[in-house]
Amino acid sequence: MTDLSESDTALVYRSRDGDLAAFRTLVETYQHKVLRISYRISGDFHGAEDIAQESFIRAFEKLDTFDPDKGKFSSWLFQITKNLSLNARRKIIPLPCEAAGETQSDDSLSPSSTSEQRDTARRWGIRFFPVA
Repeated sequence: MTDLSESDTALVYRSRDGDLAAFRTLVETYQHKVLRISYRISGDFHGAEDIAQESFIRAFEKLDTFDPDKGKFSSWLFQITKNLSLNARRKIIPLPCEAAGETQSDDSLSPSSTSEQRDTARRWGIRFFPVA
């Protein structure tokens, strides 16, 4: 079992040496913060879970690039999470109705036109409308 006062840097060094329990401790320490960051940026809970998981995978794969002299492990991990979240959000760019093959008048939307727009948005994979 890991000493509660063990620093993140010591856990990183142990993880680099193949100690998976040390990395598990880092995951358990930061998993909720990483999930919150990814959710705040992406706005999609299920997507945020995927981003959080990918953040830890990337961190594990790149542990040898972490330099404790340049900053804290948490800052490094949160930057990975932020970058992945922003990349995911950029992939979901709402298109105007005209770009999706729809035209819209300045009048209020009728329920049927809103439904048609939702169908069009789904076909294009657009997260443009709030979930009803």
